[in-house]
Amino acid sequence: MGLDTQELFFHKNFLYYNPLVLITIMVWLCGVNLWVFSQTGVDYASIFYLGPDHLSHKEIWKIVLYLSLLLAMEFLRHSPLYMF
Repeated sequence: MGLDTQELFFHKNFLYYNPLVLITIMVWLCGVNLWVFSQTGVDYASIFYLGPDHLSHKEIWKIVLYLSLLLAMEFLRHSPLYMF
């Protein structure tokens, strides 16, 4: 891969995937926050005025796991276009 192709590859991947990676990390950390709240016994549902149908940390992690897998598969699908 030439230098121009490498720069194009990293620039395009940064532009395409940076927002999605940031959103994925944000949702992972939201699940971590809910897990810490539940482990320490903080009643976060009443603090944040959540209804009885809010998602638990396990459900959030399951959703974001699928999002992370989808993002990784999409990145790997897009990457070979600039390898040669």
